[in-house]
Amino acid sequence: MAKIENLRPALKPGQWSVLDTTITFSPNDGAGLSIELPYEALNFVKLLNGAYSVSEIIRHLYQKKVNFRYQSLVKTLKLLADNNLFKNNEDVRLHMTDFGENNYNQHHSSQKYDKEFFSKDRIISLLKRTPIGHKTLPKAMDLILKHSKLVNYKEKDIIVRSGNLEKELYVLLSGSVGVLSPKDDKGLNRVMAQLEPVTIFGESSAAFDKPRTADVVALEDSWLLSIEIQKIVDVKKPASFDSYRPLRTRLFVNQILLEAPLFQGIPSDALQVFTSKCQLNALDKDTVVIEQGEAIDIEDPETPSFYFIIKGEVSVIKDGKWVCDLKRGDYFGEIASLGANFRTATVKTNSDDCSFLTISARNLNDILSENLALALALEKIADQRAEIHLTDGETSGVDIDKDSSIVTEASFVEKHAFFEEQDHFAGIEDIEVDDLSSFDFSVQQLDEGEES
Repeated sequence: MAKIENLRPALKPGQWSVLDTTITFSPNDGAGLSIELPYEALNFVKLLNGAYSVSEIIRHLYQKKVNFRYQSLVKTLKLLADNNLFKNNEDVRLHMTDFGENNYNQHHSSQKYDKEFFSKDRIISLLKRTPIGHKTLPKAMDLILKHSKLVNYKEKDIIVRSGNLEKELYVLLSGSVGVLSPKDDKGLNRVMAQLEPVTIFGESSAAFDKPRTADVVALEDSWLLSIEIQKIVDVKKPASFDSYRPLRTRLFVNQILLEAPLFQGIPSDALQVFTSKCQLNALDKDTVVIEQGEAIDIEDPETPSFYFIIKGEVSVIKDGKWVCDLKRGDYFGEIASLGANFRTATVKTNSDDCSFLTISARNLNDILSENLALALALEKIADQRAEIHLTDGETSGVDIDKDSSIVTEASFVEKHAFFEEQDHFAGIEDIEVDDLSSFDFSVQQLDEGEES
């Protein structure tokens, strides 16, 4: 069965009428049914015509600047399916059932490969397109191969178990794997993010001797390279990363995202879908970063929306008045990235060489439209942050976008001992823009040819 994001729900022919918040549907093949749906469902029920997949519906709503909730979309699909109102109702119902349970079976199998396919030259070629092998010299590559093992996992095999202490990072060479959400009160979990070749995962836990933060399961027959990373680099010895600078940058970016309020509670391996979309932006003093009243650009993947300060200081100005200063570790604009909003304050740099890690609203939406479980989890976190902000008053931050706040009560260093105690490991001066390019590679054809 295909993943739910590829489902194309097709309503039966009929007539819709609306009275207040009640939507009445009268199918042409039977008696009318009165169905109470969220009022915002009016924005997307007309798209449930079989022409659009769930992912395409989400993208369409976002591009049209229509406010909606992922949870409302899921509930609407389930309610309509429970009332047998889709032409492909059985298909929709099965998708919704799988999505609400352990949804390991909702993914198509891709081409299968055998061990002989992954020759040494082909593995080296693929490693060069990852943070661990990007710009790596032959001697350093030989060290990687020396401490690597090619492993095959069958569909539903558990690759990583949450809570385990393990020394390996993994490179996904073929197939696909799913990062699972924590189990709910019914003991069920779901695929929160799906990882595709060629990508690495498990690097932060392995490098820093931390427990795994989530189960990772093979969604189909998959080949992975298991690498004992601590035999190659040592986070307590910065010089050991001299030949693996992109990996050091990757670990640094991972820690940044893990500290973002938007991603609190999200397994680190699920964040791999975001790391490939991060950008590094540097601005001079007295530069306006965002301006009060401007619309967030939802089309351009290069225009930042969510900002994390990794160097320097900025000032928040609202209606011409200074509100507060933000420094390393503070965030702004992250929740607004989930919707089409206008900036409600101006942010301006007030120190030299300010640097930000950013994600565009377009890239964030593209990720969430392909990972509905992750979208639901982030929406829930955003709701919780908004509720805390309302109850805490001004102590929790300063409004910078509609329905969002800046976390100012603690800096990044104060919140995460890793950077305070091991600041020598990596900093902004260790990041090169070219390093970030190694995070974004999607293989089209594994058999496109081998490279030496």
